Amino acid sequence: MIGLLLKNWRFIIDVLLVIGLVVLLFWWNPMKIFGGGLKLEETANLVTEVNQIQELVTAEYYGEVITSIEEARLNPLAEDKIRNDVRLLYDDLLAALQHLKDYQDIPKSQRVDEYREGEKTSNWRRKVKHEVDSRNILDKLEYLELMVETQSDPYFRPLMGFLWRTIYNQEKGELPNDRDEEATLYAIYRNPPIRSMATRELDEFMEDYYFHLQESISRRESRKKLTMIGRGWVKAGFDFSDLGPESVVYYEESGIVHLIGIAPKILNADINPWFIPEKGIPGFQILDERGPVNFHDAKRVKQYCIDKLTVQAYQASILKNAHDQGQETLKNFFSLLTDKEINQVIFHSSPFTTFAREAAKDEWISYAEAYMLDSLLELEIGTIDSLNRTVQNQSVNKGFANEHRQIVQHALHDLGQYPYQDGRHNFGFLSKLSSDIAQDSLIDKQEEQLIQTLRYQVAFDHQEMKFIQRDSTERLGYWIEHPLQYLKMYNTMLRDWEGNGVIPDKFDTVTVSAKDFDPEMYLDTVKIIDYFNIDQESIELVYSYKAHSETFYYSLYYPLEFELSALEGFITSKDVPYDSVAYSSYSRLSVVEEGFWIVDQRLNEQYAFHIKVSPDQLFPKHLTDRLLGQQFLYRSDTAYLGFGGTMGAETDSAAITRDPLSIEQVNTVSDFFAALLDARKKEQNKGFVQKTTDWLRSRTSSTAPKTLFVGRKGFRFQE
Repeated sequence: MIGLLLKNWRFIIDVLLVIGLVVLLFWWNPMKIFGGGLKLEETANLVTEVNQIQELVTAEYYGEVITSIEEARLNPLAEDKIRNDVRLLYDDLLAALQHLKDYQDIPKSQRVDEYREGEKTSNWRRKVKHEVDSRNILDKLEYLELMVETQSDPYFRPLMGFLWRTIYNQEKGELPNDRDEEATLYAIYRNPPIRSMATRELDEFMEDYYFHLQESISRRESRKKLTMIGRGWVKAGFDFSDLGPESVVYYEESGIVHLIGIAPKILNADINPWFIPEKGIPGFQILDERGPVNFHDAKRVKQYCIDKLTVQAYQASILKNAHDQGQETLKNFFSLLTDKEINQVIFHSSPFTTFAREAAKDEWISYAEAYMLDSLLELEIGTIDSLNRTVQNQSVNKGFANEHRQIVQHALHDLGQYPYQDGRHNFGFLSKLSSDIAQDSLIDKQEEQLIQTLRYQVAFDHQEMKFIQRDSTERLGYWIEHPLQYLKMYNTMLRDWEGNGVIPDKFDTVTVSAKDFDPEMYLDTVKIIDYFNIDQESIELVYSYKAHSETFYYSLYYPLEFELSALEGFITSKDVPYDSVAYSSYSRLSVVEEGFWIVDQRLNEQYAFHIKVSPDQLFPKHLTDRLLGQQFLYRSDTAYLGFGGTMGAETDSAAITRDPLSIEQVNTVSDFFAALLDARKKEQNKGFVQKTTDWLRSRTSSTAPKTLFVGRKGFRFQE
């Protein structure tokens, strides 16, 4: 052994030198050729050090304001909020009156029967059976629970007073009693406006509101005179107390630190008793004091001084200054911590996600919140797009863009769990649009074009259910995971509009005799928009044909609206079903009691297929009703969907003229059933080996149910 070592000592030394050189080279790692390694410890240290800062003030605003007790009482800083609240309150009032009108449209006998089956109330005939008048309208609204939130609103009384004075031309100082308010509600009920409050009307309301607010002040209060100068500061910066490890990303090679979810904010606003003590300049200085002013009055004026000072700071761009100065300050701070030069500190703040968290706190989304979310989402998508388009640091910026997108999608998913406005539906992609268009109950040409643009075509290409075209910014992709969600969302919006009497802006006019005029005689075929006297003998009637509105909505509805779980039984049925028969004519198809027949010569020229799925599990309600009523949904020489059999010539002719589906809608339905039948065929044609494998998998895998979904291989199941 020793002889062998002595004989090969040169070779052994060479091997040891090579190994040592490799170890030394790997340890030295010149030019990072073996990678930079993990830097988790340094990032964690950065987070710890930044946490210890707690709050970092990077901008201050010093100013002076003058405020009186009269201004503090009126609080003009809140005017924008009051305007928005009153506009929404007025819309809620109109909606309540429309719901009452819908209730009164129900036959009297049906209203009585529903009451007798439910909870009893006093004076029920007045609330249920009688027609609406000025003496029972409020009782009816309260019986239907349509005014609970509206009446509790702090601006309800001021709004009702303003409407009463406007409708009945009362003097500004007059106040309505309960009977006057009921008469006002009844007047609006009889002649509802076709739009919300305009800017001019809101201006008039605010003038009326401030006048009566001043009038409501007692003589003792009105004798109080107090005017102050307030001198103080507003501080803005960053709060790092909740900073987590995921909030700091440090790229050592480029010298860039990214702070995620951090945004400048107002940290403090204050007016000290002595603004500049060494010069004897006070923070508060009383300019005028008369009457029985007390400590609480002085406190109220001082707080309003602080509020005005804060508004001035916002107007002076204090948050922008805090952001810019914060970058410089933290760049120097991180350079000291890492002992390396930091070239840039980038804040990845998101006003959208910040506001989304605030909006979700009460688990209810209002229209005002939806409006803000829509505006902030546009800004957020713009930021994400700009990160994706950058030329420098593409991999880093695209990574941040993807993280931003996921954060936004998660926020929208959470918001989608909460009810919107009246609570009938959850918040979603079309919520704000639905409210905007329904606001005046009319769909003008521009809105009609927008609705048609949002009706994205859907295709089943035997591979995947997908949209043929999308919006240019792909906003929809932030909201939904699958086209099925959008189909239901879009149809729900249309149903709400149709049910609430929202109609296309296409009217006709006719002059009728005032002597014989009765609005009730027209209601079967038209909806009366407005009418007014031309002279004592003639009335001009503005109306819209109901058939026109029905055709408008039918042309827009998606013809499919289903849950994938409804198809599972059809695809996986182990029975040998009566799936297909040789086809010559729809009239020769036997009438089926379960499901329906479908014929599509593009799919198969020789056979008709029996779909054993209930129509109400596949189609929107109006199409299901049409199918049940006329025995078929569509038919031509090349396509048919119906129950089979023949019908009388008169019924047959009437049904043809009422065919509600367009060619595009028929193609969508046909493509869907082609994909569905293809999935069923594959399931039924599985060989022995595949069935055995599935059986073994069902015995060894989780007992959780399988999920049916549409993917790149068509309809299939996933454990």
